[in-house]
Amino acid sequence: MFILFCSTFLFVLFSDPFVFKRIMAFKHVLKLSSINAFIDDNKIIKRGENALESSHVKKMEFDSDLQIIRGEVFASMKDKSYKVSIVLEQNGDIREATCICPRGIKCHHIAALALFGHYRISVTDKACAWNAPPKPKDGPVKCAEELYPPKPYTALEGGVPEASINRLKERLRSFGNTVGFTWLLNEESINPLENRFAIIEEIISSKDFLEATDKVSVFRQKCAVDDHSIKDIAATTTGQVSNEKWFLVRKFRLTASNFGAIIAACQRNRFPVSLFKTLLGEYNLDGIKAIQWGRTHEKDALDHLKSNYNLNIRPTGVWLSNSGLLGASPDGLIDEEEAIVEVKCPYSLRNNQLSEKLKNLNKYIIFYDDEGNLMLNTNHHNYYHQIQGALHILKKEKCYLCIYTLKETIVTVIEFDDSWKENLSVLENFYIKQYLPKLLEN
Repeated sequence: MFILFCSTFLFVLFSDPFVFKRIMAFKHVLKLSSINAFIDDNKIIKRGENALESSHVKKMEFDSDLQIIRGEVFASMKDKSYKVSIVLEQNGDIREATCICPRGIKCHHIAALALFGHYRISVTDKACAWNAPPKPKDGPVKCAEELYPPKPYTALEGGVPEASINRLKERLRSFGNTVGFTWLLNEESINPLENRFAIIEEIISSKDFLEATDKVSVFRQKCAVDDHSIKDIAATTTGQVSNEKWFLVRKFRLTASNFGAIIAACQRNRFPVSLFKTLLGEYNLDGIKAIQWGRTHEKDALDHLKSNYNLNIRPTGVWLSNSGLLGASPDGLIDEEEAIVEVKCPYSLRNNQLSEKLKNLNKYIIFYDDEGNLMLNTNHHNYYHQIQGALHILKKEKCYLCIYTLKETIVTVIEFDDSWKENLSVLENFYIKQYLPKLLEN
């Protein structure tokens, strides 16, 4: 019977060109091999498969022009969802992916959406969208434990005395490490570095914060970090976008790249919805070509600085203010000069000669005046606020600003501006009075 079925299927397949073309036409945009290569973690892929089988993918959109998959994936065992974005190369490989969950990169939410896209999107598809069917309105489904709660049970009445537990521990330790259970009885080691990782999302979901009458005071206390912790966090988050902890530390903090927009909003006393969407990471794919261009050519700019200016530049991570509310991630440090490095690779100027294009272009961070002098825009430019914010947070004396294009590279030094210091309190005040309420709503 099986042989007869196979023979019939092959006859229909090859005798009818229309059927053959329809079957062969479905070529996956996102291949399983690409997902495996990007995630590179079987446990995460397995969790993604479980999430997919459990219908945790809430919605999915595919933009065939930009090769971007966007979607929402439910959190495990929680009544909330995370926004996920996946950017593809033209050959179907995953270029980068982000998720607003605490893990941030290469999480099982990304794996679930990628697997969902693998089965749903073909190369012939145009822009498409998919939404999960609405949930039944009969109320939440209860699990077996809720319907039939277990009866209270204890193996011993009155519990076990602490002295008996200690005697058992000592007895087991006397056998050395031959008892496999011994390591569980060791005193819990406290990793001071982990304790100094003040993750904002963990703070606002902690019991102390939720039960506090003065939530602002508790929040400030939990976010605060000392100088030693700041250095440890910066060292542990070195690598930036390639380091998962870099995302965790930055998440829901005000980082230097957004200082200019926040300061401008505070000066106008107007706080548009778009500002909060930016701070909450909802616009993480805007200008994706410019972002990718900058990441691709940042190394070229650093190599130019090293070779032409004989600078010893070392990579670094996230540096926090003592309040723990503000952060900065310079592109490098120059310890010998108490300096930082900031690289800009403007996508719009990538094929231009900067010395010509920046003549009287006083809307950019630097420009040339009529006499050919290189001028610095200190008034309203976001890059200036970003650099001064980093200098104040890191307590450095100057910044080497490197503007890189394919035709020309310009390097200028921006000195520490003591008058900018008042903006730190403006930013922290904005966080507590404007941003924190929005964060709790979200």
